[in-house]
This record gives sequence, C-alpha cells and structure tokens, in this order.
Amino acid sequence: MLLHFRPTLRHRPSLRSVSSWAGRSLTDASAALANGSVTSVALTQACIDQIEATKRFNMFVATTFDSALARASESDARRRDGRARGPLDGIPVGVKDIFCMQNGVPTTASSKILQGFVAPYESTATQRLLDAGAIPLGKLNMDEFAMGSGTTYSTFGPTINPWSSDLGDRALVAGGSSGASAAAVASGCCFAALGSDTGGSVRQVRNVLRMFF
Repeated sequence: MLLHFRPTLRHRPSLRSVSSWAGRSLTDASAALANGSVTSVALTQACIDQIEATKRFNMFVATTFDSALARASESDARRRDGRARGPLDGIPVGVKDIFCMQNGVPTTASSKILQGFVAPYESTATQRLLDAGAIPLGKLNMDEFAMGSGTTYSTFGPTINPWSSDLGDRALVAGGSSGASAAAVASGCCFAALGSDTGGSVRQVRNVLRMFF
C-alpha cells in the first residue's frame, strides 16, 4: 500500500526543510513534472538532501541515492521524448524493508537474522513501482518482521515520529509497523512510501502521522 499526504493537509511537522519541495504532496510533484516546472533529478536531489538533514529520526536503514539519480535522469529523458509512463514517473519514493529488491539492495525486515541478505528477485510491489517510473530512494525502518505497532522493535533502533520536533526533546513513537514509511513522507523525505498491513500497520500509522492512502 502506498502512503502519501492528503493534498489539502496544511499541518505538518515544523522541521527544518533544506528544499522548497520538502513536504509537498505527491499530487503537487506529479503535476510539476507534467508541466515541466521541475525535473525528476531536482525532486530526487531535494529528497536526498532532506533525508540527510533528518537522520536523527532514524527512518532509512539503507539508501540507493546513486541509482535513484540515474533513474531520475532516465525519467527526465522519457518525459522530454513524450514517453512518460504516468503520474508516478519520476516521483521519489521510499520502500519498507519487508519488500525484496534486487541489484545489491539489502532486505532485512529489520532483523539481525537477515543482515546482509540480498534477494534474488524483485517483489511484485517494487517491480510495479519501477515499471511506473517511480524512483526508490532506499529501504525504510520497521518493527522486526512487521510484528509491532511502534517501529520500536528493530535491529536498527526505533524510528522517531517527526512531529516530536514540535515538542523539544520529548520523542514520540511513529506507530508501526510501517512507522518509518509514514515518517519519511511526513518529514518530506519522499512523496510516497510503500507500507504493509496485517493488523493495522498502515492504518495505525496513517492516523499517528496524518497520512492518506
């Protein structure tokens, strides 16, 4: 399931944004790509800069910045040639670390048991994103094996809710198990993110972090 911000939502965490695109909606980004007012490379670099600026929230457990910029360049070339694949073409996204990806991207489900594991195949969900031209930026933290409701039980440590920035040193949980997926979108690190749901792992974080799907 793809998490993104409701386009009309006005309230966001008061984070320091390093780009004017940080925190804008998927709808805004897709429209800007379509009308030529921004490139996928520019959007992707803006998200990378925001990821680097928000590391303290512990959202991304692996990043794919080089391949993301390469895919973004390919997306821009398609668009110039009139071959855009649709509304997700050129959109930077995050991927929950339960979805397998190829090409050296680790899939650990936030467990020590799977540290270093690289899948020999691409998951259906990520393949569909790639086919649509979306730009994966990396893997997102989660409760180990998606069994949790706070993104607190992870070998990488807990993900901090970016709304905590409004409360000084008082840290809030991000919900789970797709907490980092929601937190990455809420903090402007990507325009959408894959999450999964067995017992509320997407529905719960949607409310904790004010998401839309």
